[in-house]
Amino acid sequence: MKKFAFSLATLLQFRRQQEEIAHKNLLETHLVLRKFIILLEEMALELDDVLKQTAHAQVEKKHPASIALFYHYMDHLKNKITRQKNLVAEAEASVERQRKEVVKAMQKRKIIENLQDKKYSEWETLNFNLERASLDELATMRYSKSKSQLQ
Repeated sequence: MKKFAFSLATLLQFRRQQEEIAHKNLLETHLVLRKFIILLEEMALELDDVLKQTAHAQVEKKHPASIALFYHYMDHLKNKITRQKNLVAEAEASVERQRKEVVKAMQKRKIIENLQDKKYSEWETLNFNLERASLDELATMRYSKSKSQLQ
């Protein structure tokens, strides 16, 4: 019996590689997003700390110039937080694009796999029919031989 050979096997392998690459890209993009979120959270904690220090300096009636420095630094932190939020939003959009790429790559691979399954089923059916025909012919020949020997 002839072994099954799928003519688009190299294309299927290529599609699997493309899907793997898309998964890796998604993972890398997700890691970048996570780093941006961690930085944003750290900045928010730092802003809270500066707010507490500012309140403490006001309660202790520190010099107005030092309190002004706290306010200036808070404004600086708020600007950094705004920029970081923008980076997070861009990274989230990038993750979503990568997710779509993964789905697209999976669909392309699945199409070829379904075609392979269909071709394999056809091959199995054809081989089964050929084998059955061969066995029928063999049985017919044996019957004819045994019948001729009896006469």
